[in-house]
Amino acid sequence: MKHVMLALILIGMLFVIGCTEPEKKCETASDCEGLPAPIKCPGTWSCQEGKCVYECLEEPDECETASDCEGLPTAYQCIGEWACVEDKCEWQCEPTECGLDLDCEDKECPEGFECTEKIVKKCFKGACGCICEETSALKEFHEWGVILGCTTNETAFATSRPEKPEEPYPFAVDKPVIYLHADDNTTVNVQVDFTSGKPTLTYPEAEVQENTVIWKNVLIKDSCIEPAVDGVGADILVPLESIMDELNDVDADCLTYEGIQNNFLFYEGEMKLENNIEISANEENATIKNNRDKPIHNARYVVGAYPTGSSVGFSVRVYLADFETVEPGEEKTVRLNDLSLIKWTTPKTDLERIGFTEKEASAFDNIWYDSFFQPSSNPFKQLIYRLDQSEYDEMFPLTVEPTPEKTVRAMYVLLEID
Repeated sequence: MKHVMLALILIGMLFVIGCTEPEKKCETASDCEGLPAPIKCPGTWSCQEGKCVYECLEEPDECETASDCEGLPTAYQCIGEWACVEDKCEWQCEPTECGLDLDCEDKECPEGFECTEKIVKKCFKGACGCICEETSALKEFHEWGVILGCTTNETAFATSRPEKPEEPYPFAVDKPVIYLHADDNTTVNVQVDFTSGKPTLTYPEAEVQENTVIWKNVLIKDSCIEPAVDGVGADILVPLESIMDELNDVDADCLTYEGIQNNFLFYEGEMKLENNIEISANEENATIKNNRDKPIHNARYVVGAYPTGSSVGFSVRVYLADFETVEPGEEKTVRLNDLSLIKWTTPKTDLERIGFTEKEASAFDNIWYDSFFQPSSNPFKQLIYRLDQSEYDEMFPLTVEPTPEKTVRAMYVLLEID
């Protein structure tokens, strides 16, 4: 009887410590990889006294039905469901067995989902499958813009065009251009709201409701047969047709709205802009202080001045102070450098880095380079920075159906300093 009791105690200790696979000899835990788990629980193999020992990570929860197991964490990252097996919760993966990458193809995801990560755990039967995420016909939504203005005026105006050369702008201007990337023949709805102010012009002409711009049933195709060219208000801004080629020379999809085909949507309107950025400079350095509650990015102070000792009749020399990102409340001082003597990057590099395509970023540079870095043949001072996307989203809340898988919005601010 004592021998029987001793045997039962040893068996109990074995299941507390772990389960062994006596047929398999080992020197390290890696020698045990690939063995079937002797009990159905998430765990790991170890090598103890030359034998493979399987240890559960945690005791299985008790249950009466599968519903008792719902919501429990599982170490198995695969498609499956909870089951109640012999009064214990057991996660059952689908398919039931695997061991090769070929067993984990995207087909394991339900229709309308895609496999974002393949899971293969060869130590566990059934631990094979995909982490599935719902797919969208609208892959990416890209939008860039510029707010033009001067430091003495908070009135803003939304547009898609830079100002004419040598033309003063007594108010700020916001230039949003929208590019979409989607499956062919996808129909989307786009709505942009103005937190302050109101829209004044859209292209193609959209439905406008007070402070809201709405394009409904925009059909997306891979390419345009012949983009439309249409005159849209000139005033102190360049006519839209003069920059149409640059706006359409992108790899975004073709958008058809009310019979008009182009690769972009744009809107403009009045708004308010509180700059809250302090800038000061001498002949050698420039200092910036961010008094906003959000960071600013790619911040630059650009100065056009006559060479020392010269005046009218000489070419303006351009100087640049590059502050990069400035956090809320941060103050930075950097050197003013002659633009012709230093290595520097245009906003194209910044736009590509945050997710725009090379062609979309190039379109921005082609349209805005002169306004940013050579706006006048006379002396000038101006500040350039990009708003944080969270602030852009607050200024112009966006609703898109279907929801894009990725949204990238970049709004630059270009301020003339008096």
